[in-house]
Amino acid sequence: MKQLTALTMAFLLVFASCQKPEDHAPGKDISYTQADFVNNEAIVPGAEKAGDRKSDLKVVIRKVNNAENTYRLVLKVDSVQLNSVVPTDNPTFQPITGQDNVISAGISIPDPTNPDVDQVIFTKEQMVFRKTTENGYFVYVSDPFETTVNFDYELVSVEYAINLKNNGIPLVISDKADFFILPGGKSIEQAPEVAREKPTRLAQVGGNQQLKFGLVVGNDPVGEVNKVTFEGSLIGTDANQKPLELKVQTTLAKTATSSIGVSTWASEGCLSYLDNSTTPPVWKCDDALLTRFNDTITVSGAYFLINNNGGKLDVVGYGSYTRVVKRS
Repeated sequence: MKQLTALTMAFLLVFASCQKPEDHAPGKDISYTQADFVNNEAIVPGAEKAGDRKSDLKVVIRKVNNAENTYRLVLKVDSVQLNSVVPTDNPTFQPITGQDNVISAGISIPDPTNPDVDQVIFTKEQMVFRKTTENGYFVYVSDPFETTVNFDYELVSVEYAINLKNNGIPLVISDKADFFILPGGKSIEQAPEVAREKPTRLAQVGGNQQLKFGLVVGNDPVGEVNKVTFEGSLIGTDANQKPLELKVQTTLAKTATSSIGVSTWASEGCLSYLDNSTTPPVWKCDDALLTRFNDTITVSGAYFLINNNGGKLDVVGYGSYTRVVKRS
């Protein structure tokens, strides 16, 4: 029995020595270059860059090679605001020189069915970041994380903290900001396009259900797109199960933008419909429009990008759209 136990223990030791420990080091399972770290912070239209901005943080999310739904968050921060503790109207930034600074960060995205609620991917307490040097510059790379979220053109909220240990100003700088994530290898050009359509959702407004539209426009660094419209039809049945089709249109307003030519848009106001009971037909706004339909509605149409002169941009594949929405 003692001999068997000894043999078993020896086998377990050999087996354990052959097991490769899980490698969380920021190795070569992702790719990025210094050119990837553009100023991708999102700002509210008409507002200046936030005066209480704490750093020049830039954000990249990269898929881990040969791993399904697995990513790393890569952060590059070269300077921090000297007056981070007491914000000022004239902030000054100081380069980060210490080599043993520590950074933590968490990310979240708007919930696709309710943009007012955040969908947390992970918090800054849940993730480990490691500093690595690449071609003469350094970044902070997270451990791998798994998610089914598609980050292409996604607006990501990053809550972070930088522990400056040997930078002449030993303190912890905390901040939260939104960033647009460009697809891997995507270049920036002036060629406006609908980069991503958001799911049409039902919102409760003043006691009525209303359809809300949203999308992301890309490749517009000069801000050529001034307005977005949706033109299409609602198709379904009425309370008597008779076919019902209404032509509809709505305007989308810009909700966030960036210097890399990416912006988010969301519908404002009610969905207008073409009233054929008058001669000629006229467009009317009805907050209770959806009450005319039974349970299921097919939304079909297209998005149009409107320039500063009021003209529709000639954009190929500008957003043909069909979606089924269930009211109950």
